[in-house]
Amino acid sequence: MILGALVLRPLPVEVAERVEGFARAPLPVDELRDRFGVVDKSPAAHEAGSVGPWEPGGISEYQHRTAQELATAEGRQYESYGATP
Repeated sequence: MILGALVLRPLPVEVAERVEGFARAPLPVDELRDRFGVVDKSPAAHEAGSVGPWEPGGISEYQHRTAQELATAEGRQYESYGATP
Protein backbone atom coordinates (compact mmCIF):
# COMPACT_ATOMS: atom_id res chain seq x y z
CA MET A 1 0.00 0.00 0.00
CA ILE A 2 1.40 3.41 -0.92
CA LEU A 3 0.27 5.57 2.01
CA GLY A 4 -3.23 4.14 1.67
CA ALA A 5 -3.83 5.40 -1.87
CA LEU A 6 -2.21 6.53 -5.08
CA VAL A 7 -2.79 10.25 -5.43
CA LEU A 8 -2.50 11.80 -8.88
CA ARG A 9 -2.59 15.41 -7.68
CA PRO A 10 -0.70 15.69 -4.37
CA LEU A 11 -2.00 18.41 -2.09
CA PRO A 12 0.38 21.02 -0.71
CA VAL A 13 0.80 20.58 3.05
CA GLU A 14 -0.96 23.86 3.84
CA VAL A 15 -4.00 22.73 1.84
CA ALA A 16 -3.99 19.19 3.22
CA GLU A 17 -3.96 20.52 6.78
CA ARG A 18 -7.14 22.48 6.05
CA VAL A 19 -9.11 19.57 4.62
CA GLU A 20 -11.98 19.17 7.07
CA GLY A 21 -12.93 15.51 7.03
CA PHE A 22 -16.16 15.84 8.96
CA ALA A 23 -17.56 18.43 6.55
CA ARG A 24 -16.87 16.06 3.65
CA ALA A 25 -18.08 12.88 5.38
CA PRO A 26 -21.55 12.91 3.74
CA LEU A 27 -20.12 13.25 0.22
CA PRO A 28 -19.98 10.19 -2.06
CA VAL A 29 -16.59 8.48 -2.16
CA ASP A 30 -16.40 8.75 -5.96
CA GLU A 31 -16.87 12.53 -5.75
CA LEU A 32 -14.08 12.85 -3.18
CA ARG A 33 -11.76 10.60 -5.18
CA ASP A 34 -12.29 12.81 -8.22
CA ARG A 35 -11.84 16.03 -6.23
CA PHE A 36 -8.54 14.92 -4.68
CA GLY A 37 -7.23 12.75 -7.52
CA VAL A 38 -7.30 9.47 -5.59
CA VAL A 39 -7.56 6.50 -7.93
CA ASP A 40 -9.24 3.19 -7.16
CA LYS A 41 -7.24 0.06 -6.37
CA SER A 42 -5.69 -1.62 -9.35
CA PRO A 43 -7.47 -4.53 -11.04
CA ALA A 44 -4.67 -6.76 -9.71
CA ALA A 45 -5.42 -5.66 -6.13
CA HIS A 46 -9.13 -6.41 -6.60
CA GLU A 47 -8.36 -9.80 -8.18
CA ALA A 48 -6.06 -10.62 -5.26
CA GLY A 49 -8.91 -10.02 -2.81
CA SER A 50 -7.70 -6.71 -1.35
CA VAL A 51 -10.26 -5.48 1.19
CA GLY A 52 -11.26 -1.98 2.23
CA PRO A 53 -10.79 -0.47 5.69
CA TRP A 54 -14.32 -1.32 6.89
CA GLU A 55 -14.22 -4.95 5.83
CA PRO A 56 -12.93 -7.94 7.81
CA GLY A 57 -9.15 -7.85 7.51
CA GLY A 58 -9.20 -4.15 6.62
CA ILE A 59 -7.25 -3.01 9.68
CA SER A 60 -4.22 -4.37 11.50
CA GLU A 61 -4.12 -5.90 14.98
CA TYR A 62 -2.25 -2.76 16.11
CA GLN A 63 -4.89 -0.39 14.72
CA HIS A 64 -7.68 -2.43 16.31
CA ARG A 65 -5.96 -2.63 19.72
CA THR A 66 -4.94 1.03 19.89
CA ALA A 67 -8.40 2.20 18.81
CA GLN A 68 -9.95 0.12 21.59
CA GLU A 69 -7.44 1.53 24.09
CA LEU A 70 -8.17 5.10 23.01
CA ALA A 71 -11.93 4.59 23.30
CA THR A 72 -11.50 3.16 26.80
CA ALA A 73 -9.25 6.06 27.83
CA GLU A 74 -11.87 8.52 26.53
CA GLY A 75 -14.67 6.71 28.37
CA ARG A 76 -16.57 5.66 25.28
CA GLN A 77 -17.45 2.43 23.55
CA TYR A 78 -15.23 1.35 20.67
CA GLU A 79 -17.00 1.03 17.31
CA SER A 80 -15.04 -0.46 14.41
CA TYR A 81 -17.92 -0.20 11.91
CA GLY A 82 -17.23 -3.75 10.82
CA ALA A 83 -13.45 -3.52 10.49
CA THR A 84 -11.57 -6.41 12.05
CA PRO A 85 -7.94 -7.49 11.83
